[in-house]
Amino acid sequence: MGWGLWWNGSAAGANNPCPLGYHVTTKAEWDNELALFAGNGGTNATGAFSLLKLTLPGYRYLSGSSNIVGAGTSAIYSGSTVSGSCISCLDVNATTAKVSSFVTANGYK
Repeated sequence: MGWGLWWNGSAAGANNPCPLGYHVTTKAEWDNELALFAGNGGTNATGAFSLLKLTLPGYRYLSGSSNIVGAGTSAIYSGSTVSGSCISCLDVNATTAKVSSFVTANGYK
């Protein structure tokens, strides 16, 4: 079973993180949010927090220390769109906000 099947609305499994009536954001939805976000002056982490109300918890690297990197200035929000071995995520930091692809084997699910 592919990672996307765990989270999409048509085949929600035991690992579905959303309550009934909600779903994990798709790549198209992230793209639409970013278009609105950019049109309202948001282009980075400050805009993501003030316009989208997203928190900036930081993230951990797969290898190396278990320290949280970028707390308060960056975040990676997983989406539900899978392409091959990658998943689309909203990638926000101090200078940019964009949709990026991350390899699911590295812990992005």
